Amino acid sequence: MPSKSQQPARRYASIKTVAEIYDVNSRTVRRWISEGRITGYKIGAMLVKVDLNEVEEKIVRVIPTVELPIGRTRVWALMREGSSLPTASTPPVASPAPPWRSSTKA
Repeated sequence: MPSKSQQPARRYASIKTVAEIYDVNSRTVRRWISEGRITGYKIGAMLVKVDLNEVEEKIVRVIPTVELPIGRTRVWALMREGSSLPTASTPPVASPAPPWRSSTKA
């Protein structure tokens, strides 16, 4: 466990400020507190503050990205067929036409 000198200083902000920073409603921040996802600190009789470091640690998540050399349609077609994704050594091929796009007209 890190000592108090190694822990980052707490950055307190009001519920309204946290809601504005993270572009959510203040009710959402209050719900996070009531669900126990983050800690609310009561200061005085009515003032509630939230530690911004804790919000960033517990609420904010990084969305992983994958760089694909081909379009989404091709990826879904390959996944449906059970094939693997093409590599740099194999050229991409055209996706099969969706079933609703038939070339024959009635």
